[in-house]
Amino acid sequence: MANGQEPARPSRGRVRSGHSRSAAVAQRAEATRAALIAAARRLFVEKGYFETGTEEIVAAAGVGTRGALYHHFADKRALFRAVLEAVEEDLVAKAGASEAREPALDRLRAGLRGFLDASTTPEVQRILLVDGPAVLGWREWRATEEGYGLGAIRQLLEQAVAEGSLPALPLDALAPVLLAAVDEAALFIANARDPDGARAQAVAAVDSLVSGLAASSGAGSPAPGSPGDGTPGAGSPGTGGPGTGGPGTAGPGNGTPGAAGPGPPPAPEPGR
Repeated sequence: MANGQEPARPSRGRVRSGHSRSAAVAQRAEATRAALIAAARRLFVEKGYFETGTEEIVAAAGVGTRGALYHHFADKRALFRAVLEAVEEDLVAKAGASEAREPALDRLRAGLRGFLDASTTPEVQRILLVDGPAVLGWREWRATEEGYGLGAIRQLLEQAVAEGSLPALPLDALAPVLLAAVDEAALFIANARDPDGARAQAVAAVDSLVSGLAASSGAGSPAPGSPGDGTPGAGSPGTGGPGTGGPGTAGPGNGTPGAAGPGPPPAPEPGR
Protein backbone atom coordinates (compact mmCIF):
# COMPACT_ATOMS: atom_id res chain seq x y z
CA MET A 1 0.00 0.00 0.00
CA ALA A 2 1.09 3.56 -0.70
CA ASN A 3 0.73 4.58 2.95
CA GLY A 4 2.58 1.49 4.16
CA GLN A 5 -0.50 -0.09 5.71
CA GLU A 6 -1.52 -3.69 5.01
CA PRO A 7 -4.96 -4.27 3.41
CA ALA A 8 -7.69 -5.17 5.84
CA ARG A 9 -8.31 -8.89 6.14
CA PRO A 10 -11.77 -10.33 6.72
CA SER A 11 -12.27 -11.47 10.24
CA ARG A 12 -12.73 -15.16 11.03
CA GLY A 13 -16.26 -14.38 12.10
CA ARG A 14 -17.11 -13.01 8.68
CA VAL A 15 -15.60 -16.04 6.94
CA ARG A 16 -17.58 -18.40 9.15
CA SER A 17 -20.72 -16.39 8.54
CA GLY A 18 -20.20 -16.61 4.78
CA HIS A 19 -19.70 -20.37 4.92
CA SER A 20 -22.80 -20.74 7.04
CA ARG A 21 -24.90 -18.78 4.54
CA SER A 22 -23.54 -20.86 1.64
CA ALA A 23 -24.29 -24.07 3.51
CA ALA A 24 -27.81 -22.88 4.29
CA VAL A 25 -28.44 -21.97 0.65
CA ALA A 26 -27.16 -25.38 -0.49
CA GLN A 27 -29.38 -27.13 2.04
CA ARG A 28 -32.45 -25.19 0.91
CA ALA A 29 -31.67 -25.99 -2.73
CA GLU A 30 -31.29 -29.69 -1.96
CA ALA A 31 -34.52 -29.65 0.05
CA THR A 32 -36.35 -28.01 -2.86
CA ARG A 33 -35.00 -30.57 -5.32
CA ALA A 34 -35.95 -33.46 -3.02
CA ALA A 35 -39.46 -32.04 -2.56
CA LEU A 36 -39.95 -31.77 -6.33
CA ILE A 37 -38.79 -35.36 -6.88
CA ALA A 38 -41.01 -36.69 -4.09
CA ALA A 39 -44.09 -34.82 -5.34
CA ALA A 40 -43.48 -35.84 -8.95
CA ARG A 41 -42.90 -39.45 -7.93
CA ARG A 42 -46.27 -39.61 -6.20
CA LEU A 43 -48.16 -37.86 -9.00
CA PHE A 44 -46.50 -39.89 -11.76
CA VAL A 45 -47.64 -43.08 -10.01
CA GLU A 46 -51.19 -41.80 -9.42
CA LYS A 47 -51.81 -40.12 -12.80
CA GLY A 48 -48.96 -41.03 -15.10
CA TYR A 49 -46.33 -38.80 -16.65
CA PHE A 50 -48.41 -37.51 -19.52
CA GLU A 51 -51.40 -36.59 -17.36
CA THR A 52 -49.37 -34.66 -14.79
CA GLY A 53 -48.64 -30.95 -15.29
CA THR A 54 -45.67 -29.01 -13.94
CA GLU A 55 -47.97 -26.58 -12.09
CA GLU A 56 -49.47 -29.52 -10.24
CA ILE A 57 -46.02 -30.81 -9.28
CA VAL A 58 -44.89 -27.40 -8.02
CA ALA A 59 -48.07 -27.00 -5.94
CA ALA A 60 -47.73 -30.49 -4.44
CA ALA A 61 -44.08 -29.85 -3.60
CA GLY A 62 -44.87 -26.49 -1.99
CA VAL A 63 -41.91 -24.73 -3.62
CA GLY A 64 -43.66 -21.63 -4.98
CA THR A 65 -43.52 -21.20 -8.75
CA ARG A 66 -42.36 -23.23 -11.72
CA GLY A 67 -39.15 -21.20 -11.63
CA ALA A 68 -38.01 -23.42 -8.77
CA LEU A 69 -38.62 -26.51 -10.90
CA TYR A 70 -36.72 -25.14 -13.90
CA HIS A 71 -33.87 -24.01 -11.65
CA HIS A 72 -33.16 -27.66 -10.84
CA PHE A 73 -34.41 -29.45 -13.95
CA ALA A 74 -34.29 -28.49 -17.61
CA ASP A 75 -37.86 -29.68 -18.16
CA LYS A 76 -40.45 -32.18 -16.97
CA ARG A 77 -38.65 -34.99 -18.77
CA ALA A 78 -35.46 -34.31 -16.80
CA LEU A 79 -37.51 -34.38 -13.60
CA PHE A 80 -38.99 -37.73 -14.66
CA ARG A 81 -35.52 -39.14 -15.21
CA ALA A 82 -34.55 -38.08 -11.68
CA VAL A 83 -37.67 -39.82 -10.36
CA LEU A 84 -36.89 -42.99 -12.31
CA GLU A 85 -33.33 -43.00 -10.95
CA ALA A 86 -34.67 -42.64 -7.40
CA VAL A 87 -36.86 -45.71 -7.97
CA GLU A 88 -33.86 -47.63 -9.37
CA GLU A 89 -31.73 -46.68 -6.36
CA ASP A 90 -34.40 -47.98 -3.99
CA LEU A 91 -34.53 -51.30 -5.87
CA VAL A 92 -30.75 -51.67 -5.75
CA ALA A 93 -30.74 -50.92 -2.01
CA LYS A 94 -33.38 -53.58 -1.38
CA ALA A 95 -31.54 -56.12 -3.51
CA GLY A 96 -28.32 -55.46 -1.59
CA ALA A 97 -29.99 -56.21 1.71
CA SER A 98 -29.64 -59.98 1.24
CA GLU A 99 -27.17 -61.85 3.41
CA ALA A 100 -23.64 -61.60 2.03
CA ARG A 101 -22.86 -64.99 3.61
CA GLU A 102 -25.23 -66.75 1.21
CA PRO A 103 -23.79 -68.25 -2.00
CA ALA A 104 -23.59 -65.74 -4.84
CA LEU A 105 -25.88 -67.79 -7.06
CA ASP A 106 -28.58 -67.81 -4.36
CA ARG A 107 -28.23 -64.04 -3.94
CA LEU A 108 -28.50 -63.59 -7.69
CA ARG A 109 -31.66 -65.68 -7.81
CA ALA A 110 -33.14 -63.78 -4.85
CA GLY A 111 -32.29 -60.43 -6.43
CA LEU A 112 -33.93 -61.32 -9.73
CA ARG A 113 -37.01 -62.62 -7.93
CA GLY A 114 -37.12 -59.42 -5.87
CA PHE A 115 -37.14 -57.31 -9.02
CA LEU A 116 -39.97 -59.38 -10.47
CA ASP A 117 -41.91 -59.03 -7.22
CA ALA A 118 -41.37 -55.26 -7.32
CA SER A 119 -42.66 -55.14 -10.88
CA THR A 120 -46.12 -55.91 -9.52
CA THR A 121 -46.15 -52.68 -7.45
CA PRO A 122 -47.83 -49.58 -8.93
CA GLU A 123 -44.67 -47.46 -8.57
CA VAL A 124 -42.33 -49.77 -10.45
CA GLN A 125 -44.97 -50.69 -13.01
CA ARG A 126 -45.91 -47.11 -13.87
CA ILE A 127 -42.60 -45.27 -13.58
CA LEU A 128 -40.04 -47.88 -14.50
CA LEU A 129 -41.79 -50.24 -16.87
CA VAL A 130 -44.64 -48.33 -18.54
CA ASP A 131 -43.75 -44.63 -18.66
CA GLY A 132 -39.98 -45.20 -18.55
CA PRO A 133 -39.55 -46.51 -22.12
CA ALA A 134 -42.27 -44.15 -23.43
CA VAL A 135 -40.79 -40.98 -21.94
CA LEU A 136 -37.05 -41.64 -22.26
CA GLY A 137 -37.11 -43.77 -25.39
CA TRP A 138 -36.02 -47.39 -25.53
CA ARG A 139 -32.27 -46.77 -25.84
CA GLU A 140 -31.98 -44.29 -22.97
CA TRP A 141 -34.25 -46.40 -20.79
CA ARG A 142 -32.18 -49.53 -21.52
CA ALA A 143 -28.94 -47.65 -20.79
CA THR A 144 -30.35 -46.51 -17.45
CA GLU A 145 -31.37 -50.07 -16.59
CA GLU A 146 -27.89 -51.31 -17.46
CA GLY A 147 -26.33 -48.59 -15.33
CA TYR A 148 -28.12 -49.83 -12.23
CA GLY A 149 -28.56 -53.57 -12.83
CA LEU A 150 -25.75 -54.78 -15.06
CA GLY A 151 -22.89 -54.20 -12.64
CA ALA A 152 -24.67 -55.96 -9.78
CA ILE A 153 -25.53 -58.98 -11.95
CA ARG A 154 -21.99 -59.28 -13.29
CA GLN A 155 -20.49 -59.03 -9.81
CA LEU A 156 -22.66 -61.87 -8.53
CA LEU A 157 -21.84 -63.99 -11.59
CA GLU A 158 -18.11 -63.43 -11.01
CA GLN A 159 -18.48 -64.49 -7.37
CA ALA A 160 -20.45 -67.57 -8.42
CA VAL A 161 -17.64 -68.57 -10.80
CA ALA A 162 -15.09 -68.04 -8.03
CA GLU A 163 -17.17 -70.19 -5.65
CA GLY A 164 -17.38 -72.98 -8.23
CA SER A 165 -21.18 -72.88 -8.59
CA LEU A 166 -20.83 -71.68 -12.19
CA PRO A 167 -18.35 -72.70 -14.90
CA ALA A 168 -16.08 -70.12 -16.52
CA LEU A 169 -18.75 -68.65 -18.79
CA PRO A 170 -18.32 -65.53 -21.00
CA LEU A 171 -19.64 -63.01 -18.46
CA ASP A 172 -19.39 -60.04 -20.84
CA ALA A 173 -22.19 -61.66 -22.82
CA LEU A 174 -23.98 -63.50 -20.03
CA ALA A 175 -24.59 -60.52 -17.73
CA PRO A 176 -26.46 -58.38 -20.29
CA VAL A 177 -28.36 -61.42 -21.56
CA LEU A 178 -29.57 -62.17 -18.04
CA LEU A 179 -30.46 -58.50 -17.45
CA ALA A 180 -32.41 -58.38 -20.72
CA ALA A 181 -34.26 -61.56 -19.76
CA VAL A 182 -35.39 -60.23 -16.38
CA ASP A 183 -36.31 -56.84 -17.89
CA GLU A 184 -38.49 -58.55 -20.47
CA ALA A 185 -40.02 -60.71 -17.75
CA ALA A 186 -40.85 -57.57 -15.74
CA LEU A 187 -42.41 -55.92 -18.80
CA PHE A 188 -44.43 -59.10 -19.35
CA ILE A 189 -45.79 -58.79 -15.79
CA ALA A 190 -46.46 -55.05 -16.06
CA ASN A 191 -48.50 -55.41 -19.24
CA ALA A 192 -50.37 -58.60 -18.28
CA ARG A 193 -54.09 -58.70 -17.54
CA ASP A 194 -53.32 -61.01 -14.63
CA PRO A 195 -50.11 -59.64 -13.03
CA ASP A 196 -50.03 -62.26 -10.27
CA GLY A 197 -50.29 -65.13 -12.73
CA ALA A 198 -47.75 -63.49 -15.01
CA ARG A 199 -45.41 -63.02 -12.06
CA ALA A 200 -45.57 -66.74 -11.23
CA GLN A 201 -44.76 -67.64 -14.84
CA ALA A 202 -41.93 -65.10 -15.02
CA VAL A 203 -40.35 -66.32 -11.78
CA ALA A 204 -40.47 -69.91 -13.01
CA ALA A 205 -38.82 -68.90 -16.29
CA VAL A 206 -36.03 -66.89 -14.65
CA ASP A 207 -35.42 -69.64 -12.07
CA SER A 208 -35.07 -72.11 -14.93
CA LEU A 209 -32.43 -69.90 -16.55
CA VAL A 210 -30.39 -69.63 -13.36
CA SER A 211 -30.77 -73.34 -12.60
CA GLY A 212 -29.65 -74.15 -16.12
CA LEU A 213 -26.48 -72.12 -15.59
CA ALA A 214 -25.78 -74.01 -12.37
CA ALA A 215 -26.54 -77.37 -13.99
CA SER A 216 -23.98 -76.66 -16.72
CA SER A 217 -21.29 -76.74 -14.03
CA GLY A 218 -22.71 -79.81 -12.27
CA ALA A 219 -23.78 -77.66 -9.31
CA GLY A 220 -27.48 -77.79 -10.05
CA SER A 221 -29.98 -80.56 -9.39
CA PRO A 222 -30.72 -82.65 -12.49
CA ALA A 223 -34.24 -82.65 -13.80
CA PRO A 224 -36.37 -85.76 -13.09
CA GLY A 225 -35.68 -88.56 -15.55
CA SER A 226 -32.37 -87.04 -16.69
CA PRO A 227 -29.12 -89.08 -16.61
CA GLY A 228 -27.79 -89.36 -13.05
CA ASP A 229 -30.96 -88.36 -11.22
CA GLY A 230 -31.55 -91.87 -9.82
CA THR A 231 -34.82 -92.60 -11.61
CA PRO A 232 -35.23 -95.30 -14.25
CA GLY A 233 -34.72 -94.19 -17.81
CA ALA A 234 -36.36 -95.58 -20.90
CA GLY A 235 -34.62 -98.39 -22.75
CA SER A 236 -34.56 -98.61 -26.52
CA PRO A 237 -33.37 -101.59 -28.52
CA GLY A 238 -29.92 -101.50 -29.90
CA THR A 239 -28.81 -98.17 -28.42
CA GLY A 240 -26.39 -97.37 -25.66
CA GLY A 241 -26.92 -93.66 -25.03
CA PRO A 242 -27.68 -92.06 -21.66
CA GLY A 243 -30.83 -93.43 -20.10
CA THR A 244 -31.17 -96.27 -22.61
CA GLY A 245 -29.91 -99.85 -22.74
CA GLY A 246 -27.72 -101.24 -25.45
CA PRO A 247 -27.36 -104.96 -26.29
CA GLY A 248 -27.13 -106.72 -22.94
CA THR A 249 -25.83 -103.60 -21.11
CA ALA A 250 -27.32 -101.16 -18.64
CA GLY A 251 -27.75 -97.55 -19.74
CA PRO A 252 -26.20 -94.88 -17.49
CA GLY A 253 -28.61 -93.56 -14.88
CA ASN A 254 -31.39 -96.16 -15.31
CA GLY A 255 -29.98 -99.07 -13.32
CA THR A 256 -31.84 -101.67 -15.44
CA PRO A 257 -30.70 -103.66 -18.46
CA GLY A 258 -32.00 -102.42 -21.76
CA ALA A 259 -33.67 -104.67 -24.27
CA ALA A 260 -31.26 -106.58 -26.43
CA GLY A 261 -31.18 -105.24 -29.94
CA PRO A 262 -30.38 -107.15 -33.11
CA GLY A 263 -26.78 -108.25 -33.30
CA PRO A 264 -24.32 -107.19 -36.03
CA PRO A 265 -24.71 -108.75 -39.51
CA PRO A 266 -22.77 -112.03 -40.09
CA ALA A 267 -19.33 -111.72 -41.62
CA PRO A 268 -19.11 -112.81 -45.27
CA GLU A 269 -17.60 -116.22 -45.88
CA PRO A 270 -14.10 -116.32 -47.38
CA GLY A 271 -14.05 -116.26 -51.12
CA ARG A 272 -17.45 -114.68 -51.55
